[in-house]
Amino acid sequence: QMRNIKNYCMAVSILLCFFVTRATANEPFTRYVGGLIGDSRNVETCQYNETRKWLEYRTYSGKEKTVSCLWHPEVEDGRITITPDTLEQLKQTDYVMIGYAQSANNPQYFYFIPSNEIKENMDLRTMNKYLLSHPIVNNRF
Repeated sequence: QMRNIKNYCMAVSILLCFFVTRATANEPFTRYVGGLIGDSRNVETCQYNETRKWLEYRTYSGKEKTVSCLWHPEVEDGRITITPDTLEQLKQTDYVMIGYAQSANNPQYFYFIPSNEIKENMDLRTMNKYLLSHPIVNNRF
């Protein structure tokens, strides 16, 4: 019986590490995207909102927008799956930046999607119309 408890505790620990790592990977990705948006010629300011965990930016023309960022380390079956809780949070912003592959500080692919287009299961072929080209991506592993 003690062996079962140890195995259970180990399994729970592994799952918690996976989910904590995945959740915290969004913050470096968000900060990375914030740097890209902030360097844009038509963006006056870009700030990371610590409380809401999203980016807020204002253009020189006075438009204010919010962007949630979501990084996925890998994609299964050509789809990105978003949990209902995360989906609800993403829909509170104007746009969602999804990045995947490589690392949170250097994603290989970027998708800039209006939040009203976000669904629980996003097919990469459907998302290709939102794919951003990013020439600074470092392809070294």
